[in-house]
Amino acid sequence: MKTTFKLAFVACLMMLSSACHAQKPIPAIDQAFDKFVLDLSQDDLVTSSTMNTYNIGMMKGFEFAVPGKKQKMVDTFHKALLSNSRLAYISFTKKAGSASIETNRVGYGNNNSTTYLFGAHKDRNYNLQYIRDCKDSTMRYVYALVWYPGKNDMVLGSVYKFYSKDPQTYKTSLSYKMKADQGLDSLVFLGNIRYNKNLVRSYDLDMTPPKDAAEFIMQLNTLRAAFKNARDQYPYLGNQVTRRTLQTGVANKIVKLCKGYAKLLNADEKKFCATSLNGMKKDTDDEYLQNLLELTANSLRK
Repeated sequence: MKTTFKLAFVACLMMLSSACHAQKPIPAIDQAFDKFVLDLSQDDLVTSSTMNTYNIGMMKGFEFAVPGKKQKMVDTFHKALLSNSRLAYISFTKKAGSASIETNRVGYGNNNSTTYLFGAHKDRNYNLQYIRDCKDSTMRYVYALVWYPGKNDMVLGSVYKFYSKDPQTYKTSLSYKMKADQGLDSLVFLGNIRYNKNLVRSYDLDMTPPKDAAEFIMQLNTLRAAFKNARDQYPYLGNQVTRRTLQTGVANKIVKLCKGYAKLLNADEKKFCATSLNGMKKDTDDEYLQNLLELTANSLRK
């Protein structure tokens, strides 16, 4: 029965791989991904899996628990990603214990309305490679590997493959809704982010006053994601007015949140939020907004 389940699982994986998109990705890296997932499934090392297709694109995700004596299969895929990084237009790697607070957000699904956040856990290793579809310049593949030591000499982690629109090569309508942000460990609801096409291209994000530290941090997470999404959706010089308007709206809400409700946080939470705000400065080229974020961060440290 167990063998039958494995064969059915592998068959489903192969069918999804061939049916979800017409174009073939870079052969070497895609073959390495398929072999890694196949080896995991055959050795019964996959603890959970997610496979979805959309009007345009797909995503696959597999969580795994590998005995230390079999860590070589994780290392092999890690090396395959690195060896193909020369083909990537974005390469993101981060070692466990790194002092960097940099994260990486991968959009997928209809209108890239769902995202996975990578890089948030300091005790985990990350390797992401973004590779454009050579037959459709508006599409891209993202391969992601996350791994870290677990208990009882186990290596825990997850591996992902995304095929979705490249936000750097296409323009979306000014009417846009971000549904949710999927973290590595849980689903985080972002609320409705709406870009309205009118004379001032106003920004609207409904927020309610936080009741405790958890709600404060969740709202700051939402605003941080919206700030970064404005950069990702409007990256070119011709879009600076739209991007600046959206980011200014988000920054105003961040100031209101921090000035009005920072008392809900303890010292460690204030330090974390202040560090996050300073990290957001790299997501805007507007000096005023950079200074505003720094000023707000400093107010949390007092």
